[in-house]
Amino acid sequence: MKVRPVFLEAEDAVELGELLEFLGSWLANDDSVGAALDRFVGGGYDVEELRGDLERFAVLVGGIEEPAFGDGR
Repeated sequence: MKVRPVFLEAEDAVELGELLEFLGSWLANDDSVGAALDRFVGGGYDVEELRGDLERFAVLVGGIEEPAFGDGR
């Protein structure tokens, strides 16, 4: 399957990046989310992995300049 590129206005990309950062911060500060995520996905994917994915995507859309995780996650 070939994926076509998607183009966003700069302001929309920044807003999306900020939303992803907000979600990552919320996940880092809410201890109850881990159990809910585990129930939702059935295990094998934890909050730290989700935060890493959100952070990588935020970097891609220009919301943040560089990942906060030192190990590149």
